[in-house]
Amino acid sequence: MFVYVLRRLSLAVPTVWLVATILFLLVRMIPGDTVDVMFDEQSSYAGSMDELREKLGLNDPLMVQYGDYILDLARGDLGRSLFNNVPVRDEIASRAPVTLQLALMTLVVASAIALPVGVIAATKQDTPLDYGLRSISFLLLAVPNFFLGTMVILYGSVLFGWIPPVTYVTVFQDPWSNFVQFLIPALIFGSSLAASQMRMTRTMLLETLRSDYVRTAMSKGLRYRDVVLKHALRNALLPVITIIGLQVAGALGGTVIAEQIFNLPGLGRLTVNAVRLRDYPVLQGVNLLFAVTIVGVNLIVDLSYAYLNPQIRYR
Repeated sequence: MFVYVLRRLSLAVPTVWLVATILFLLVRMIPGDTVDVMFDEQSSYAGSMDELREKLGLNDPLMVQYGDYILDLARGDLGRSLFNNVPVRDEIASRAPVTLQLALMTLVVASAIALPVGVIAATKQDTPLDYGLRSISFLLLAVPNFFLGTMVILYGSVLFGWIPPVTYVTVFQDPWSNFVQFLIPALIFGSSLAASQMRMTRTMLLETLRSDYVRTAMSKGLRYRDVVLKHALRNALLPVITIIGLQVAGALGGTVIAEQIFNLPGLGRLTVNAVRLRDYPVLQGVNLLFAVTIVGVNLIVDLSYAYLNPQIRYR
């Protein structure tokens, strides 16, 4: 397994480099630049636009900017914000805990709902309960998260006088208030993830229950519940784990919308502000962090296969 991990990590390096290169090119395709925004919002600046662009290095040839960017990344330097001259590393460090907590809670809530519901739907195949649970999953997949979040706030305020907290509370200030503040967006944005997981859990569990070894265990007189939970479910979870790993990207991307709707000061709001301000280093740093996180999670998912299925060996 150690050799396998080293091989995967060696493949992660060119992957991250490719992502960094694509990000560098994409953010510079956004119309306008930081200087335009600066002169719109800070018209008192004494110099000219060309002088400011020269100061920020925006007049350098594209290849020179790219070379400087890659060299800084090799040193672990994400650069400084073009708009407020704050190190991008500090900006990310101050906001990353919010986004990571929201994404983690979203995935945990989705799995906590999907796995038991998927097992129930599979064991009650073709019953009214199964049809009802599958219909709910279709509905959750069809309704956009941003619409559902907006409706929750709208009808919550109109019918119950409830509005989400406007001030972010850290877990160190008040753990319970912090948990409640994140729970509702996690439930809303985890609903579609839960629907996908539930459908996969049901499908794979049904397939596993038809296997020979399951029929053999049943013929030996084992309880149906033990066969499902201790034998069939463990093998059925392999594709579900893969789905969860792929959903990490969706959970991180969903924070952009969730943080805007529920006023959470995380990387999502930082990304939106960076797009508005054309702040290239911040955009590159945040999205590169997302890419590295996804690569790491996929490695963890691959390694978890050996735990769930001892027949799997890594070479």
